[in-house]
Amino acid sequence: MHKNVYGKNPSQKVEDLTKNRKGQTTPKNNSLNWWDYEIGTPRALTNTLLLMDDMLTKDEMKNYSKPISTYAPSSDKILSSVGESEDAKGGNLVDISKVKLLESVIEEDVDMLKKSIDSFNKVFTYVQDSATGKGRNGFYKDGSYIDHQDVPYTGAYGVVLLEGISQMMPMIKESPFKTTQDNATLSNWIDEGFMPLIYKGEMMDLSRGRAISRENETSHTASATVMKSLLRLNDTMDDSTKTRYKQIVKTSVNSDSSYNQNNYLNSYSDIAKMKKLMNDSTISKNDLTQQLKIYNDMDRVTYHNKDLDFAFGLSMTSKNIARYENINGENLKGWHTGAGMSYLYNSDVKHYRDNFWATADMTCLPGTTTLNDMPSTNTKNDKSFVGGTKLNNKYASIGMDFENQDKTLTAKKSYFILNDKIVFLGTGIKSTDSSKNPVTSVENRKANGYKLFKDDIEITTSDVNAQETHSVFLESNDTKKNIGYHFLDKPKITVKKRKSYW
Repeated sequence: MHKNVYGKNPSQKVEDLTKNRKGQTTPKNNSLNWWDYEIGTPRALTNTLLLMDDMLTKDEMKNYSKPISTYAPSSDKILSSVGESEDAKGGNLVDISKVKLLESVIEEDVDMLKKSIDSFNKVFTYVQDSATGKGRNGFYKDGSYIDHQDVPYTGAYGVVLLEGISQMMPMIKESPFKTTQDNATLSNWIDEGFMPLIYKGEMMDLSRGRAISRENETSHTASATVMKSLLRLNDTMDDSTKTRYKQIVKTSVNSDSSYNQNNYLNSYSDIAKMKKLMNDSTISKNDLTQQLKIYNDMDRVTYHNKDLDFAFGLSMTSKNIARYENINGENLKGWHTGAGMSYLYNSDVKHYRDNFWATADMTCLPGTTTLNDMPSTNTKNDKSFVGGTKLNNKYASIGMDFENQDKTLTAKKSYFILNDKIVFLGTGIKSTDSSKNPVTSVENRKANGYKLFKDDIEITTSDVNAQETHSVFLESNDTKKNIGYHFLDKPKITVKKRKSYW
């Protein structure tokens, strides 16, 4: 390596950073972001020290790592830096145990190493039915993943959790201690939690919470993180599971030519593993799968149709599941994303990744019935009748008793999956706000690349205002992207073309 690969005087910079640290003896400030003090900064520090192992003495490394124990004294607790500590769960537990494990390597502390591994093993549990508050965070038996107590988050915090596990397990394998967890639990999370949410290299946005509002963190980057995590975990699994995961990864990477997942790998190890897999002719790609998954514990539905190669997603809300999350200045327009929003995935693999959330009309999202409003509050739906049942991975009946944020709009929504058709029904749609009429939105789709037909007649104008309609058809040059919409009666349909920006 070049002599200045770490910059000039790197050891002096690390010394200055740790020597000038503040807050060791000052009162705890609960207005600070605990994550930076207990996970973010310690993670960066331990990685830096281990990378500079050949440039620092053992005493220097131990001295520079001292601040970690000040802010993160335990491998299974968080919030120690800002107030009274609490048990770490999910991704936070994996992250804090990893920080302490790396610290134990630097400190050459075997007891700390064992405690870190013991803490890590606690993550492999399911949320109990009786759980309340923060105890609701984590994986459920049906594959649901909840974080922040009531937000479906498989595609964001769940991905962080899986990536952390994929980093920890290979390290633990090289230690004198072993994980006590049953790989069957982790495999179940992957098979039931993650895989039904991934289609053509894309993690469905209905599971990504406020992350949908991040321009540079797309549904495809989330899926790519899952895939590289599976490759890392291969070395810790039995032979049959290794082969299955490799097939999943190869299939996902090859399913979307518009997004090269390999270009977003930033670890030499990940790059080498992926290159080896792509060049391994003994690992075949998977065929299309027929799968229908109802996540009753997080009010989500996903469906993969094998014959027509499309997928469908449904995002609902109840007294147990939040409509949406908006914190840290993110997802400020997510008002209706949990109000029965539907997602249709086909061969137009860039549809949701290509600035969908910046352009879509957030007051009229697909499948939702709203007052075309921007609610000022984020109160929960008080209704509990939300969920569904399925048959043979081809048929399902789903229902949602819905009310809006200020309780001025109510509706009973039903959804039927009938193999190659998805049927939406609404009844009891009532508004007590005389100034606003309920509006049910059918779709928000990219205009470019499609011809629009209304009742078999092509529409060439940008807008269609309140015309009775029996059917709408979106025709593409690629027949696999074609979409048809049929209406049981003849409602008055409005079509609008819009542009927007992040």
